[in-house]
Amino acid sequence: MKIRIIILVLFFSLPADSLGQTSLSQGFQMLEDGKLAAAERFFDEAAKLNPAGKTEMLCYARAIGLQDRPEEALSIFQELLLQYPGDYELGLNEAEAYMWLKRYDAALGAYQELLSRDSSNFVANLGCANAHSALKQHELSLKYIRTSLALEPDNKSATISKKYILLANSELQRNLHRFQEAEDYLQEILRDFPKDKEALINLAILDLMRQKPGKAANHYEQLREQEPYEALLGTSYTSLLLGRKGRSMRLARQAMQLPDRPDDLRAEISYINSLGARQQFTKAREIVDELLLKHPDQEQLILAKGRLKVWGEEFREGIATYALLDTVSNFPVLMSLAEADRAMGDRTAAIERIDQALRVQPMSLDAARLKAEIQRERATMMDMAYSVSTDVSGITARISRATISVPVLKKHRLIAGAYLRKLNEEGQEQTVRQTIFELGDVWEISPKTKIRGTVGAAVASNTDKDPKLLYGLKLDQKLRKYHHLGLGFNQELHNYTPALVSSCITMSHYSFTYSFARERLPGIYSQIMHSKQTDNNSRNLQFLSLYYSLFPSPVLKTGINLLHFSFEKSRPELYFSPQEFSSYEIFVQSDNLYVNRHRLKYAGMLGLGQQKIDQLNPQFTVRTELKLGYQLLPQIMLYGFHQYSSAAQTTAVGYSSTIVGLSLEARLFKQ
Repeated sequence: MKIRIIILVLFFSLPADSLGQTSLSQGFQMLEDGKLAAAERFFDEAAKLNPAGKTEMLCYARAIGLQDRPEEALSIFQELLLQYPGDYELGLNEAEAYMWLKRYDAALGAYQELLSRDSSNFVANLGCANAHSALKQHELSLKYIRTSLALEPDNKSATISKKYILLANSELQRNLHRFQEAEDYLQEILRDFPKDKEALINLAILDLMRQKPGKAANHYEQLREQEPYEALLGTSYTSLLLGRKGRSMRLARQAMQLPDRPDDLRAEISYINSLGARQQFTKAREIVDELLLKHPDQEQLILAKGRLKVWGEEFREGIATYALLDTVSNFPVLMSLAEADRAMGDRTAAIERIDQALRVQPMSLDAARLKAEIQRERATMMDMAYSVSTDVSGITARISRATISVPVLKKHRLIAGAYLRKLNEEGQEQTVRQTIFELGDVWEISPKTKIRGTVGAAVASNTDKDPKLLYGLKLDQKLRKYHHLGLGFNQELHNYTPALVSSCITMSHYSFTYSFARERLPGIYSQIMHSKQTDNNSRNLQFLSLYYSLFPSPVLKTGINLLHFSFEKSRPELYFSPQEFSSYEIFVQSDNLYVNRHRLKYAGMLGLGQQKIDQLNPQFTVRTELKLGYQLLPQIMLYGFHQYSSAAQTTAVGYSSTIVGLSLEARLFKQ
């Protein structure tokens, strides 16, 4: 921030003989009113009539100095000081002339010498404050401005100087990431100047750096009357951060249509970003191309064009667009390239770009946060959980789980896990244990293609059978921008009751999934699965979820789930296996699990529906899920969760069940 130095207007004491010279009063008034050219002519004539008059020459020097002729003014002041050594008033004017000339060290030395003679002089304290401020010695400048105002509390010039000194101090603290100290200085400005434009804008910037877009939006709203353009742009940006993309677009459009708006492209860039965030790429690109015809070398437009390419998953075209700009020392370009590298799955290159950007702006929080996000994505991850499941049939299961995944090379992540399930059935003393160990690899072939393969071994305490080997293979494929396909094969053991554990029945699932998700359109998730079992039974399952996102961040969506499955053979003595099962469920779901700025996380779901089992009458069902978490450290999250369901498909025996538990997630990376 460029801090404006308030030029002192000295109301100097005149010698006794001058006070009677009412002929000079007209010239004094000209100086006070800022009519400097007239004052120059007036005091030039006065000095010719009275060549020995100190007051006439002093006023003449001030008149020319304030008209951008500070060298001449300083020369006159110094000549007068030779005639009147030690004259305090002349010393003040000499110091001010140094300020005009931006010789701040000389000005500071002059003010300090004057204060050593009279520490209670208001003008000397005010000048010393401004000199320290110009030298970016902000804490010292604040000390002297407070002294000035203690001497003259109602002095307008000193109060304005204090405002800009406080702004400078706030910026210094903000750049050092001392956010509370920075805010305290800005709040002090608002006590002197309620709704001050610069203080409110800086408070908004501060809250954006603290990842508090809601508070920043409130500050921008207060600017609506005095600075509508800044207010609209600020609230458009904060709305985008808060996930209110439609509102962001409307506010940007309003800023574009203001009659007396500044001659810049910030409103257009804001509108383009909002369109891109809403995936309206065609319209956004048309606007960019049209503006580039008028402003072919405008950096922000070229950045916007590249950004739209990356958001539209045209990664290489986006990088080629950024390459038209300075890719060595331009901070926004380097950050944009880092985002593109990350989107392409090349996290190593992305971190190298960010390190390069941090050499340009070492204190950038945006760069540091993006680097930390990418490091978390490639961090070693550990997940530990413990839960207790109960149902109305008297079965209690205590489940312990520990998994770890370690990144290797650029595109692989090795995974290992151990699962322990302890089962008790009401009326039986024996505890049955099932233990599963698993190893696997996730291969991220490209940003659109991922393969996961696993192999595991399961052993049970109530059987002498050899460990069962379990295999899994899954392909996730992103088609174009909004469509995802999944093909999978995986095996698991029936394990809900002690009898099922001892049966060692293995299920082999063959699945196909398809999903569609696009802004402002209904979403789809569907699954078709065929399961073959080692007891010569099989199951066919179809699932469809239709939903609509009411709000993207935090997530709020509602929809309907439809499920149908059937077993070839019914074996109710061992597990829930109806020959016909169908259900529907209307649900509401909300979470903020992916909102990084919140340390307190939550996820909740309520589903109400109906199920029909074979020829039985339809039954009403309720399903609830609640998950609460807290970020203990940037690398560690602690969650507690509770699940309840009266839907038969959630257990292998068809009873309602409740699950409660705790989980700890840790990402091991250098912060």
